Amino acid sequence: MKIRGVACAAVCLILTACAIAEKPGETRIIIDGQVDDWAGRDVILEDPMGDAEAGYLDIGAVYAFVNRDALYILAEFDDPALRVMQFDIELALDGEQYLVSWMPGEPVGGVGNIGEEYVSQTEEGFKPGFIRDTGWSSFALGDALEVRIDLRDLDSPETLALTEIRVMAGECCLFPEWHEADLVNPPGTPVVNEVDAPGD
Repeated sequence: MKIRGVACAAVCLILTACAIAEKPGETRIIIDGQVDDWAGRDVILEDPMGDAEAGYLDIGAVYAFVNRDALYILAEFDDPALRVMQFDIELALDGEQYLVSWMPGEPVGGVGNIGEEYVSQTEEGFKPGFIRDTGWSSFALGDALEVRIDLRDLDSPETLALTEIRVMAGECCLFPEWHEADLVNPPGTPVVNEVDAPGD
């Protein structure tokens, strides 16, 4: 009986340890365009400076991760005072490609499917399919571009990867006047066992 008691106690300790290990941490990042609350987060891409169109934002270090609630992105620039007309963020969601766009100064962004069967080219330019406003996401441009894309705005996909960030220039959305001044292709998007902190 004593052996059984020891064995049961050991199993309980193991289960308790597993439960503690699986308990998600908290993401405490305020979307305000500042880099301070990204301390300790991993850089997923370092883009060389000097490869952007003159006069436009030049992307440098990029941070990103997905928690249980959202995709978080931070992109730093050589000179955050330079121009940008719009940020385009491409995502791979459950095998399909989506575009999230945001113009600095606007309260919300837009999200649409850009798979081949959903895209059209009109006199007004490139048109993603199923475009709609981002109701739960947040965007800010300060010392850096800071983004929180709520998974509810993406219909809660099972898989998600950040594939491209573009600094757009020109007049939307007529090509070739509408074009990227700089772009980066992150190699992967870390998934972390975290949830948004209450009130964030």
